[in-house]
Amino acid sequence: MSHHLVLTLVLTLACACSAEPAQQLDGPSADLGADVTPRADTTPRSDTTIDVGVPDAFPGRSWAVAAGGSGDSGYTDKTYGAAVHAGSGDIIIAGTYVGEGRFGDQRVSSSGRLASYVARIDSAGTFKWVVSAAGSGQSQVLANDIAVDSAGNSYVIGTFLGGATFGSTTLSHTGQTFGSTFVAKLDRAGAFVWAKAFGGSGLTIAVDESGAKPTLLVAGSFSNTSSFGGTTLTATGKADIYVARLDGDGAVLWAQSAPTSASAEAKPVSIASDASGIWLSASIGVSTTFGATTLVPQGPGKNGVLARLDSGGNFVWAKLVAASESTAARVRPDGVGGVLAIGSFSGTLSLGGRTASAGNLDTWVARLDSSGSAQWLSRFGGPQPTIGAGIAVDRDGVYISGSLRTAATFGSQMLVSKGGLDAFVARLALADGTVRWALRGGGASDDYGLAVAAAPDGSAVVVGSFHRAAELGGEGVSANGDFDTFVWKLKLD
Repeated sequence: MSHHLVLTLVLTLACACSAEPAQQLDGPSADLGADVTPRADTTPRSDTTIDVGVPDAFPGRSWAVAAGGSGDSGYTDKTYGAAVHAGSGDIIIAGTYVGEGRFGDQRVSSSGRLASYVARIDSAGTFKWVVSAAGSGQSQVLANDIAVDSAGNSYVIGTFLGGATFGSTTLSHTGQTFGSTFVAKLDRAGAFVWAKAFGGSGLTIAVDESGAKPTLLVAGSFSNTSSFGGTTLTATGKADIYVARLDGDGAVLWAQSAPTSASAEAKPVSIASDASGIWLSASIGVSTTFGATTLVPQGPGKNGVLARLDSGGNFVWAKLVAASESTAARVRPDGVGGVLAIGSFSGTLSLGGRTASAGNLDTWVARLDSSGSAQWLSRFGGPQPTIGAGIAVDRDGVYISGSLRTAATFGSQMLVSKGGLDAFVARLALADGTVRWALRGGGASDDYGLAVAAAPDGSAVVVGSFHRAAELGGEGVSANGDFDTFVWKLKLD
């Protein structure tokens, strides 16, 4: 079975085995490893707490909390976005839930088929507030990413079908095939300030505070024609990439697209900015044009892309993550004009003048300079898939997160999963990508590391999904429903 089928089979099985509507919202799950085929679970359900065994000895400081809805439909409670407010150390997360959502002693309820939440957690792991964005009936609201500005305001992006209510604002679906984009602002107390709707699927967001006033960078996929303020974009493929800049009130300043071939799809995965411009990661399945550069996937599967744009949205360059199959997941500026990026690949990888070979489906991590040349390229993996999903950088190094099946090697350390898939987190040196330490977390079933953020005290904040029960750094967490979200804060060095 090809790795492409491994990554997508679970969606086919989920649709075939349930009464889900045919139309599904687009999200970043495949590119972040959340759709790796799960191991069959035969653990009997019970209303009592599940024993996760004796926790591993943990050599540092750590806490973990669980959050999510009461639904048992599987693959619905996921958190792809995590950000840390530098001033307070508070953690802001955004994701989806079904049923009654429990976030510490906070409760929210979903009135639609799939609802989204934004929650704020203090540096000690206590939920300060949670708010819900939902519709009614068969509506779906999927939060895909979150960003926070220096004042503590939060900005969430996602996709919705049907109506969606954000505080006192109700948005209507624009009629796009893959749903409509929503972008919403919340103040530091969790009140919605505004919400805007655009065409297409909203997938990633970043705050740019390099100018006099904060602006927002957003990216997603769209079909047919979509309006972004006074700019109308026309797709040449089944789904093209859009990138746009919004002002602090949600008004569109400019919008740009990356066209694909007819009947094909491309989508962005992550966006970030620095003082000199914009960084973008994306996934393409066929020929796609980024400004003056046209990229064609190397193998039969999809390939990841890393791209540089100037502050006005013009593509400066684009590089293919060239392999028989690859993803480009998160990107984060390195603070000196370059970028850190993470993803997965099979076969032989070529990126920015460096190469690596995969044992199966392995994780790659790279640091590129402003021109796209790789300063270093690292590979981590084992006999089964190791999916790179999240990356964060601080002044002392790099954090990465993802998921591993069975076992994976990180430098001289081997991590062995307790069940099917486990989450991993590792610390790398910024200068050369060497591994300082690596840890796993999870339980008897499948668990996913989907994002990581760096806290101002030097800790890593790992966010992901777990099934029923998991152990994370010596802390046991239990799910409210079937799959729930975990937030794991840890520090070793």
